Amino acid sequence: AGQDVVVDCSDTFATRALVNAACCAEGVALVEGGAVGLEGLVLTVQPGESACYRCAFPADPSGPSCAEAGVLGPVAGIVGSIQAVEAVKLITGIGTPLLDTILEIDAAAARFTRVHTSRRPDCPDCGEP
Repeated sequence: AGQDVVVDCSDTFATRALVNAACCAEGVALVEGGAVGLEGLVLTVQPGESACYRCAFPADPSGPSCAEAGVLGPVAGIVGSIQAVEAVKLITGIGTPLLDTILEIDAAAARFTRVHTSRRPDCPDCGEP
């Protein structure tokens, strides 16, 4: 409560879901990021305005965590750098945050892909009461 933005870099889906629920409950913006191996993602959430983590991932995604599968350090650096830029955009109002968008990072192919998401009215974290 009382924060402008939370930047989450946790390694487990359960922790990400808890952080998302807390941010949605308090109306605090969230910049979610994760990396495994040569892949990563960034999702920015503005509670009440955009899809949240639970909207984008209603069930825990399958696959290992980075603790289990490892992560290439530079991929974590790319994800973290994009998260930092997203946080600055949210705080300053400069630029366009990645709302309703998952930015997927494929470092092996040097490819960035935007995947559209949208709020779900039945979402347990940000849906309509």
